Amino acid sequence: VSTQSTGDRIKQWARLLSSVGINAISPVDFNWQHSSNLLNHLRESQVFASLLAKYNIRLYWTLNSLLATNQSAIAQIYRAVPSFGGLILKFGSEDQPGAPSPKLVNAVADLLSPFGGQVLLRGFIYGDEYADLSTSRIAIPKLYFAPKDGQYALNVVICAKYCPIDFQANTCIANPLDGALSKTRAGTEFMITKGFVMSFASRWKDWFDWDNGYGLHVDANNRSTNAASIQSGAAIGDALINPEVSWTNQPFNMINFFAFGSLTFNASASVDAIHRMWAELTFGAANTAVVDVVVQILALSETIVTDASQYHGYRGIWFKQTGEKKEAVEERPLDSMLINSTHIGALSRQLGVLNAYSRRVASIYANYRDPRTEPTVLLWERFPYSWKLSNGLTLLQDLRASGDRAVKNAQKVVDLWDTVQSALPPWQWSYTRDGLHSFRHKTKRHVKQIQKAFEKMH
Repeated sequence: VSTQSTGDRIKQWARLLSSVGINAISPVDFNWQHSSNLLNHLRESQVFASLLAKYNIRLYWTLNSLLATNQSAIAQIYRAVPSFGGLILKFGSEDQPGAPSPKLVNAVADLLSPFGGQVLLRGFIYGDEYADLSTSRIAIPKLYFAPKDGQYALNVVICAKYCPIDFQANTCIANPLDGALSKTRAGTEFMITKGFVMSFASRWKDWFDWDNGYGLHVDANNRSTNAASIQSGAAIGDALINPEVSWTNQPFNMINFFAFGSLTFNASASVDAIHRMWAELTFGAANTAVVDVVVQILALSETIVTDASQYHGYRGIWFKQTGEKKEAVEERPLDSMLINSTHIGALSRQLGVLNAYSRRVASIYANYRDPRTEPTVLLWERFPYSWKLSNGLTLLQDLRASGDRAVKNAQKVVDLWDTVQSALPPWQWSYTRDGLHSFRHKTKRHVKQIQKAFEKMH
């Protein structure tokens, strides 16, 4: 932080975040190690916070359960950084110590409260310690936190993942915990960046508009939308950045920073308007040919990732690839999921997972022909590969057809970008094209691996 170049880089990053409405940052991995050396770097944190403050961004941090409950440690942090926003806590999941009980979380919240700090508590919990509640990670957060509603301090925000299993492109967007708390501040958590090209704007828009059916928080139209449920809470965006010119592995993924800020402050914004505004701000509103092409590419990007079964599977089933060439998938990848030569799917409905949802949402996911359910139908039940979808294809036929379509569209985005070469500076066009070429190559390779895996089964 002491070098001029590093300070300038931090300012550039802070300016970018501020420009899209992001007002806080926690610059550490959620999956921290048990130890933490933050107290050894309070001077750097002080300088860092002062740079962020110029852009109205508050510094947060992630601490383990030992330091987070240490009064002396919290006092030292606030002496160095009086504007410190608070802590993001991840207790009791993915090998992180502690448990997100009101007793432990409130102990942290009480230490932060005199300084105006708050706790952003990740609501993504699962593991053997919750086996008495459910064997499904979909249901566990709701079954754990809902009975404790009202027991958490006022400066605690419980942030559920916007999809209940992980940040998948092929899973349901409804988390049973969304909208289920009436006496506790609630929030959500999105994944902003990944290594592939994909605009998440459409999925996030669907999440904000989703009627969770609880009726505890309603919008102006008397709908219990997710947007209404987090009005007093927070939205967390996970971002993996690197020293690239575009901060991410894929230049087009900067759309997700813009979409995150846009939808958080205006959930009624349309996906097309978000795509178009970002394209105009990035490439110039007068450059209409480029803007139109970019909007097409962003719209295609979501369908490519979904069709290719990337991150992490197909219609709600998780693919864990194995083997030297990654041309096989695990038979039992997660929870009750099964992939063998005769059937594919999970037993979530049979295990009572739908009971964790409101009646409204449960009725949607119980209807396998509902267009809101069919894209993730395998999350709820196991089916033979001969089961037919509404498009007339069997599951096995659809899996192959979807992969072929993904490869075709990945080539299409490269071809579209080629049409605007003369309208952009050479470095900008070639840099972006390199990213799209990499995306096309990885999509083709992934599709081939998945198709090979199922060919071997059949």
